[in-house]
Amino acid sequence: MNMKSALLVLIALAWAGTAEAQLPGGGKVPVNPNRDNLDLEMRQQIQSLDEQRRREAQAGDGLSVHDREAAQAQVAKFIAAIKPRRRRWADFDQVVLHGKTPVTPDMLVLMSQSRYAADIAYYLGKHPEESGAIAVMLRGEADVAVRQLEATLPGQNVIRK
Repeated sequence: MNMKSALLVLIALAWAGTAEAQLPGGGKVPVNPNRDNLDLEMRQQIQSLDEQRRREAQAGDGLSVHDREAAQAQVAKFIAAIKPRRRRWADFDQVVLHGKTPVTPDMLVLMSQSRYAADIAYYLGKHPEESGAIAVMLRGEADVAVRQLEATLPGQNVIRK
């Protein structure tokens, strides 16, 4: 090999290395990019998502972590709202907190916005049929029903200051 051909080979190798570095992925060619590999990757992604959903379902009642945290925040707000007036009834905990009255998260939000949250919760605990009717209403209708209930309760239970 003469000097001229050796120089051409070196230039060709250098040029090829530069061109390879400019390819997407740094010049690395995928190892067998065929439909089977793409299907395998898709299957692995699906299995990963399924496994994540299984873990979330096992961790709770099928709610996502975000939904569970939102529900816990609503319950905490409700507990804070009922605290000042919950001691008015001896059986409040049994009726409201341990009762079987149907209550939705939206109802908890609506009740916790009232200063009479404990009164509303106790009334609904004693009247589960009304609570069930409100639970199946749309949010706007439930809001109206809870507000009407709130308006009637302070007249029945005079607040002592």
